[in-house]
This record gives sequence, C-alpha cells and structure tokens, in this order.
Amino acid sequence: MTDQIKRAEVAIGEHNSEDWQIQPRRFPQQLEADTPQLADFLSDSLYVEKAKQFEHADQLAVDYQSRYKKRAQDASNGIFVAAIATALLSIIAADPMATIWPNLDFKLVNEIISLIAGFVIFVASGFFVFNSQMISQLKLYDNWMENRAKAETVRLVYFRKAAQNLINQQTDNKQLLHEFCSFFRRYQLQVQQTYYRGRSQQHAKSLLKTAKYGAIAAVIVTAFSGSSGFAGFFNLDLVSFAALGTMGVALTALASRRESINQDERNSMRYKITANVLDKIAEKYSTVQKTLANDQDAVILLHFVDAVHEQLSLEHRQWTEDVAEINTALSQLKTAEKTNA
Repeated sequence: MTDQIKRAEVAIGEHNSEDWQIQPRRFPQQLEADTPQLADFLSDSLYVEKAKQFEHADQLAVDYQSRYKKRAQDASNGIFVAAIATALLSIIAADPMATIWPNLDFKLVNEIISLIAGFVIFVASGFFVFNSQMISQLKLYDNWMENRAKAETVRLVYFRKAAQNLINQQTDNKQLLHEFCSFFRRYQLQVQQTYYRGRSQQHAKSLLKTAKYGAIAAVIVTAFSGSSGFAGFFNLDLVSFAALGTMGVALTALASRRESINQDERNSMRYKITANVLDKIAEKYSTVQKTLANDQDAVILLHFVDAVHEQLSLEHRQWTEDVAEINTALSQLKTAEKTNA
C-alpha cells in the first residue's frame, strides 16, 4: 500500500518554485519518462484542447492586466504632476519672493516659471485624459476580466475532468489514481499554495511603500502649512507658501489611488487566508492516497479536487469584486477630473 503511494510520489517528483511556469500542454511531455500511463491519459485531445484554451486566455489576461494597470498608474501620475504645477502657479501669483528680496525684480523669472508650470499642467492633464481614453476605448478592464475568468474556469475544468474520467474509466488502475493524486497536488494545489503565499507577501511590501508615501505627504502638509502660518504672523505675504502644502495633498491622493489600483491591504490579508485554507486541504492528501490504496471509494479523489477548486473559485469571485472596485476608483478619478476642469 505505502509502496504504491511512494512510487507515485517519486514518479511525479517534488514541487519546486518553477512549477508554475509549466503550462498544461507540456504535462504529457513532463510526465512521459516516469509516468507513461498518466502522460498518455493527459495526451487525450480533451485535455490538450483545454490546455490550449487555458494558455491562450491566460496570456491575454496577463497582457490586458499589465496594460490596464500601467495606464491607470500613468493617469494617476498625470493628475499628481498637474497638482504640483498648480500649487507652484498659486505661489508665483502671490509673488512672495518680492517680499523676501524687495530690491530685486522677479517679474521675468515669475513669468518664465508660470509659462513652464502652465505647460506642465497642459501636458500632465493631457497625459491623464489620453490614458483614461485608452483604457476606455480599448476596453482593457473588460478584456482583462473576460480572459482571466475564462482562464481560471478552463484550468479548473482541466483538472476536474481528468479526475472524473479517471474514476469512471480507470477505477481498477490504482497506480494511475495514485499518480494523478500526486500530480494534482504538485501542479495545482502546491502551485496555488505557493502563489497565494508569495502574492500575500508582495502585497504587504507594496502596502508598506504606500504607507511611506502617505507619511511623507502628511509631513509635507504639516511642514508647509504650519511654517507658512507662523511666517505669516510676521509678514502676511509669506502665507502664500502654504500652497506648497498642496504637494502633500497631491501625494496623499497619489498614495490613495495606488492603493485603489493595487488593493494591497485587502489582498495581502485575503491571499494569506486563502493560502492557509489551502494548507488545511493539503493536510488531507495522505488520507486520500490511503483511501485509494485500501480499495475504498475512489470518489474521494474527486472530493479532494473539488475542495481545492471550491476555495479557488471563492477567491476568484472575491478578486473579481475587488478588481471591479479598481475600475470604479478610476471612473471616480475621471469624474473628479471633469468636475475640477
């Protein structure tokens, strides 16, 4: 009994950090040398076609996601730069330098700075509008969602169909069932465990970066607003420097939009929870293998697959809701831009 399980595990091999790179179409080639029966089973046109569908949708989803997030971030950066330039214009309009150095003429300097700031506002605002329109016209968000949903659905169907057909067609082939159970653990369960645990850590690091932006912004607002108010006690013309605090407000808005796009706080915690649940399911692996070895109902293999997929499906639904919030945040940003224009 134990020998059958061990042989299957040795044949499938240990999970490693590069397993996620192995696309389903390569599974038969990957397994052919050590598990020829399983390789032959997965070479059926049903699984080959499902693998092709997954790889195509997955690649499109990755591409659209990358383009959507880049343009959303570029749009946010455009608003940030425009806000900084606007703050500079507000200060120049009050001509505070003439108060500090009354004997010097800053008219030409102020005009040059105003011209440059105006040009920057024009370009930055145009950059925002351009990226917003590209997101809308190319339907980057819709295409990302559509292809990611298709890829995830096909991947789940691939493994479930394989498990179901094995149970229906190969119930007496215990070694093949053991091999598939081990195969599913390595190339689906453990890949997902590694993914969610790693992504949770990445989001936590990104959240720390966003928090630093927020802290710096608070310091800028406090420093310029407070110091300008104090200086204004001696000379009211110096109060105009408080406009530099707008840079802090702009940085705060940038940090907020960054969080809206990345959803770092929520994803860090949610992915950690998902990884922990998958860990719990992984604990049942040996029970499933022993049940198969004892000639008991092989349907336990299907239940094992379904338990993993139920959690992945739940996570995907939650992720879809969160990404919808990203798109809502961008829409709100566009509305705010039109209102303030």
